[in-house]
Amino acid sequence: MKLTQREKAISLSIIVVIGCLQLYKMHQIENVNIDHQRFISNYDIGIPEEKKEKPIVQKNKSITYKEKGTVQENRNERSQLPVKKQGDKKQKSLFSFDPNSADKGTLLSLGFYEEVANRLLKYREAGGRFRSKADLKKVYGLSDPFYKRLEPYISIKAEFNTKTKPLSDSFLELSLNHASFGQLIKLPNMDHKIAGRILKYRDILGGYADLNQLYNVYEIDTTKISDWKKHLRIDAHSWQQYKVNQMTEAELRDLPFFDKKQASQLINYKNHHGPFSSFDELQKALAIEPKNKQILKSYLLFTEPKS
Repeated sequence: MKLTQREKAISLSIIVVIGCLQLYKMHQIENVNIDHQRFISNYDIGIPEEKKEKPIVQKNKSITYKEKGTVQENRNERSQLPVKKQGDKKQKSLFSFDPNSADKGTLLSLGFYEEVANRLLKYREAGGRFRSKADLKKVYGLSDPFYKRLEPYISIKAEFNTKTKPLSDSFLELSLNHASFGQLIKLPNMDHKIAGRILKYRDILGGYADLNQLYNVYEIDTTKISDWKKHLRIDAHSWQQYKVNQMTEAELRDLPFFDKKQASQLINYKNHHGPFSSFDELQKALAIEPKNKQILKSYLLFTEPKS
């Protein structure tokens, strides 16, 4: 059937409107996709860390972007960075110094790291001395290049420039519980490290009661002890003694003679049977190795038994 002129106009208008709506809808979808891509690009939502692009700064080049490289590539890049070296801080001007008397300020002025300067000072405080220029290389943390720069400026006084003479066989014996660090290092084949450990163990014990206790010093060379014993003695009553009946479990545990279990056994025995009257009674509470009995007996004091 034929459409009237009016019906044709209405149909055309409807077609135009539908076409406009479709174009508008397509434009909106395109904008949403663009915004979504921008959002992802800006914030990297959902992108694994290893796939993100990272800025790489190259010498004499502008900043560029590339994917994250391999572990080896990244290490190679880091290895190209300048490394800070001891003594390189503005190339300190050097001057003559004696490592046996220089204070911390002097060492820092020469370019020493603070921790290296502290080690040097602690070495001196423990009785250590630098007898030659090369002795300075023994300080942990002092680099070889830095030492080579310092070497021409190291000046050691004559009083330190001779090696310590060891004790002769006719030398008067040293009291082990009163000997200083400087005296101990004069013993034959004695070094600074072992001398320090002997003094430290002496403090833990409260003094040595027997020269054979030297065998208990940490990492000591037992082959040298027989030579040292020729020059050492133990003075009577020069070590600390402990009143076992007056001590708490915690105090007993802190002694180098008893462990936690043994301290508990002593306290339990004393609570049930009263104070220990003698060392023989203490052995009823503890199983003591025969080789340790005499030495342990020297450290313990017992009160009179109850009447």
